[in-house]
Amino acid sequence: IPALAFAAWAKPQQTSRYILGSVLPFVLPAALTIALLGTVTYELTLDRLGLDDSRSALTTVATIAGIALIPFAADRPELWGTLKGLVNDKRYLWLVAAMAGALIVATAVPAFRDFFELTLLSVQEYALMAAGLAAWALMLAVTWRVLAYESGVRQRRSAAAREKMKPA
Repeated sequence: IPALAFAAWAKPQQTSRYILGSVLPFVLPAALTIALLGTVTYELTLDRLGLDDSRSALTTVATIAGIALIPFAADRPELWGTLKGLVNDKRYLWLVAAMAGALIVATAVPAFRDFFELTLLSVQEYALMAAGLAAWALMLAVTWRVLAYESGVRQRRSAAAREKMKPA
């Protein structure tokens, strides 16, 4: 569903020649930090809750993390990990709200919960997942900021080198 919305709402513009290089700074940190969050969540809940509840916890945190990425995926790289970009296009926030609502319904309604093979967890477990998600968001924001800083430094160095090479 988010992919369809992104395609429908995309503003036509020229992309860089190498699209992989332009998406890697967003995708790679997001994927690695979500993998870390999911692994930690699964391992910490497996012994305490059992396999089914641990899978539900993993599914829930990975889904929430993915939903949280939606508004940032539409932003310019310098806005990743900041709240400034969230106010640019409200459609993405509505999409986040709809997806979060769908997750709540899928978790709360027994028929949907059975269909998706989820279990209803305790309030304490959801609070622990919220804390893990907050730590993940902070770690991802810091990673994006460091990458943006490094990218800016490299761009300034390249510009200075090009300037030095110009004939006088």
